[in-house]
Amino acid sequence: MGTRSRKGKTRKPLAWKTERLLTVSGLGLGTSLALVGTLDIFPIYVNLVVYAASLISILFGFWKWEWIAHWGKLQKTVTLFIVSLASAWVLSYPVREQYEREIMTNLEFKESSELSFWRQQIIRYDLGGFRAYLTSLGIAVPSDLPPFSISGQGIVGTHTPPEMPIYRGDLTIGKQQLGDRTAPTMVYGSFVIEKLFEHSQIARGGPSWFHHFLFGTQIEMATNLYFNWSYWGKRSPAIPNPETGILWEVRQQLGQEYTDKLIASLLLVTADTPDEGIATVGENFSVEFKRKLAIADSLVESDKANWPVIQKLAEPLQ
Repeated sequence: MGTRSRKGKTRKPLAWKTERLLTVSGLGLGTSLALVGTLDIFPIYVNLVVYAASLISILFGFWKWEWIAHWGKLQKTVTLFIVSLASAWVLSYPVREQYEREIMTNLEFKESSELSFWRQQIIRYDLGGFRAYLTSLGIAVPSDLPPFSISGQGIVGTHTPPEMPIYRGDLTIGKQQLGDRTAPTMVYGSFVIEKLFEHSQIARGGPSWFHHFLFGTQIEMATNLYFNWSYWGKRSPAIPNPETGILWEVRQQLGQEYTDKLIASLLLVTADTPDEGIATVGENFSVEFKRKLAIADSLVESDKANWPVIQKLAEPLQ
């Protein structure tokens, strides 16, 4: 029913046509999905689906637009093609930025019949995620990387010959470990910590250099294994050293966020102030480990509320 104006004329109420509703819905949904994608809530492979849905929604909205409803099919198709190119160009910026953050694009692979293109992308993705995880904990990661290689003899680790540039080294896993996604992150973590120690106070020598080197090696193994367990959210069935087992128990009781910060601080304290809490004659590495763990705790929390729990868990270390 119409409404009557002052002059007595009947005025039709505003009504939304189906095409107009579909246009607004398509453009609104497409814009919303694009904004969600730019927030980096999801990993890159999920966001690619989000951006694709955004583009489809935008094109659908334009196709239903009343203003071009009378156009011929060819004209509408050309217009939609131009709109799709413009939208894809705009969306390419957040996609590229997220891709470069999440994928280790600077990682090179030595030629191997065992390394398929798809496996290389998985390794790049996993190492990119692990790199972001370590960076979030305040651990400096090298910008340059040695090439990634596969060993048929089961050799695992990282090695760069002395006085040689990084490209002469390698990050190596055995071919039997290709299906184990934790193997590349383990090797990469070892490389990062080794480079951290190379530029730390430990490398500057001194009367206690050899002691610091041995203790640093122990800390490297314990913290790298912990970071890998924490990043993947699971521990391996075997525990190669008691320190890592205790660190994992701390995580189980006090949570990942606190424990990750604690272990990162333990690593940095070992690298930056190796003489602090050093074991003296008659003491062993376990004593020094607990002292440095206490220093790390003081850097993470102000009231040391968690320290009694850590101290009790570390009691088996003698």
